[in-house]
Amino acid sequence: MPVPDIYFSSDDGLAETRHVFLRGNGLPERWNDRSEFIVAELGFGTGLNLLALALLSPPGLLYQSVEWAPLPVERLWTHVERWPELVVPVQKLAEVYNPQPGWNRWRWPWGEIVLYVGDARELPAQRPTFEPADAWFLDGFAPDRNPELWDLQLLQWVGQTTRPGATVATYSSAGLVKRGLRDAGFTVTRCPGYGNKRHMVRGVR
Repeated sequence: MPVPDIYFSSDDGLAETRHVFLRGNGLPERWNDRSEFIVAELGFGTGLNLLALALLSPPGLLYQSVEWAPLPVERLWTHVERWPELVVPVQKLAEVYNPQPGWNRWRWPWGEIVLYVGDARELPAQRPTFEPADAWFLDGFAPDRNPELWDLQLLQWVGQTTRPGATVATYSSAGLVKRGLRDAGFTVTRCPGYGNKRHMVRGVR
C-alpha cells in the first residue's frame, strides 16, 4: 500500500515556507543583480509565503497568486502573534488587502501584488493572465484533498507561464504532481521535506 502524501508540517509554518518555497526556488540568491523578479503562486491562503518573501527584501517584486476563498484581513495579524518578525510586512499588507472577486492589484513597499479571487482553473482562459514567472510556489492542499489546484491542464498552463530556467517548488511529492510537472516541461527532483515530511519536489523549466 502506498504511503499517503503528507502535505505539510504543523511544527513551524514559517520555517517550512522558507525551506520549501524560498530555498526550494533558490531564493534569494537567484535574484542577485536583478532589478525585478516575478513569483507566481497557486493558493494564496493566509499570505504567509508572500510575507516570508518580503523579509528577504526582493527587488521589484511582482507577486501573482490565486485564491478561491480569501481570508479576512484580521487573520493576517495571527501571523504576528506567532512570528513577531513579520509585523512590518503584515502591517503593510493589511493596509492594502481588500480582496474582491476577480482581479485585485495592490502596491506595497516590495512591489506589486496581483491576486485573482476565483477558481484557479479559470486562469488559462483569462486575458490578461499571469506574467511568465521566475519562480512558482505550488501551495495547494494535497491532491486528494484539493484536486482543483493539481488539474493537469492547469499544470500545463503553469509550464507555459514560466520563463526558461525558472523554478517551481511544492510540498507535495505525490506521483500525480511529479508526472504533471514533467509533462508541463519541468525537470523534476524529489528533495528532503521539512520536519516530518520526508519529501518535497522542486523543478526547473
